[in-house]
Amino acid sequence: MKLTKARITDVIWHSVKALLCSLQLLALHAVTMTSIGNLMNFLYVDLVIRKGSTADTLLSFIHPLMVVILFAVWWRYYDNIDDRSFRCFRDTYKEESEVPNLLRDPAYLAGLAVTVACATPVITFSLVPALRNTGIGETLCYAVGVSTAFILTAGISLLRIRRRSKLWYKQRNMPEDTEKTRIGSRIFYAVLLLVSVLLAIPLSFTILIPFLGSLILGIIRLLWKPILFIGGILFLWLFVIRSIRRIADRRRFLKRLDQLQERGELSYEIHGSPYLSVFWERIVFGITITDLPHQSNKRKTPVTYQVAIANCRYRRGMVILCDDNVFRFVISFNFRTIAQHNWGGLSVASSSIVSMPLASFCTNHSFDFPEGEGKRILLMDPAPRVLCMYGFREGELITLDNGSEVFGYTVYGKNSFVNLLERT
Repeated sequence: MKLTKARITDVIWHSVKALLCSLQLLALHAVTMTSIGNLMNFLYVDLVIRKGSTADTLLSFIHPLMVVILFAVWWRYYDNIDDRSFRCFRDTYKEESEVPNLLRDPAYLAGLAVTVACATPVITFSLVPALRNTGIGETLCYAVGVSTAFILTAGISLLRIRRRSKLWYKQRNMPEDTEKTRIGSRIFYAVLLLVSVLLAIPLSFTILIPFLGSLILGIIRLLWKPILFIGGILFLWLFVIRSIRRIADRRRFLKRLDQLQERGELSYEIHGSPYLSVFWERIVFGITITDLPHQSNKRKTPVTYQVAIANCRYRRGMVILCDDNVFRFVISFNFRTIAQHNWGGLSVASSSIVSMPLASFCTNHSFDFPEGEGKRILLMDPAPRVLCMYGFREGELITLDNGSEVFGYTVYGKNSFVNLLERT
């Protein structure tokens, strides 16, 4: 890629951003080291652990673990608020048919180089004291520390750039927010985040963790049986039972396809894993369905459907379909209150529960259709409470239903689509 004046500006921008993040990581490392040292002294005094014990060695790795987590979180936060880089990405790669490899971009390579060069020593400083507690030699401590820190910084950075390229590629044609955040607000909130974390770390390790740890241990010792019972019920409901219900629902859907195939009304091929995709959206699940001619539909030629599955997770949510095979799942927090009706100035005894939105945020997800010719079908699993797309006016949302054709595909619920296959 030719280094024009604009590209040189991008190189400087990404390099300065990486350097700024590294300096903040160094400050967070220093505060974390002091705070964890105070916590360890508290544990030594209270004879909870002994110096040189296995527990002491394991606890010494809390510091490098926190620094690595802060490293990943901090760079991701600055990527999320980097509106300039997103606009440059959108303008540069808006015509690309595939996800671009940003490692060929000089700006991202410069940011990667500065990140590895500056963040590796910080993570090394946090790893060496913990490695000393394992009893290995000083030279080996630094050798292991530097190599581990280099692998972590380079690996996390490569994954971050790769993930960012995929996310921005999906979002490049999405409508922009009408209220653009000014750079002054971005700087203010970034500084506020840094100050808050710098204050929260010593407060947590010096006061909150010792206090809450003693309180929680005391409660667990007194009420461990009820806590275990309630925790088991919550785990069963939130994870086991809901997962079983979703797997059973998907199994019923596939069983209905099996019955239609046995009757010779269609044939289908599964792509990916229909059940593992319930737990993780990145696991592919799609179906190629061929609706065969038979007596009930009186069709002479088969019809092929390339079916993608949108993993919506919750039935009560709101889903917004977007271009480039992206859907937005809107999570809202509502405040419910009782509103009394007033008719003509007279207060009536009847009342109703009104939900007032307190806050909401969106998570973006993608889906892919199986390769091949045929009509594209998107199945919502499970069908959300509200399904819509962005309208043509500012802030407008257009509601969708079964059979709505948008962005080159038709959207259905699972059962509605099978009903359609049975009727036609």
